[in-house]
Amino acid sequence: MIEREDGLYHPGGNQPACSMGLARKMVEGGWLVKHGWRYELTEPGLKAAE
Repeated sequence: MIEREDGLYHPGGNQPACSMGLARKMVEGGWLVKHGWRYELTEPGLKAAE
């Protein structure tokens, strides 16, 4: 997912998948990892989505 001012977006998307506040909580919880302005789901994050 890609970071923009108001949230995280799927590449090419025009609606936010989640807010930046939620994204920060997901990083703290170990569900997302941040690489610059991009975010990726971790293994626990992928399992939580199932």
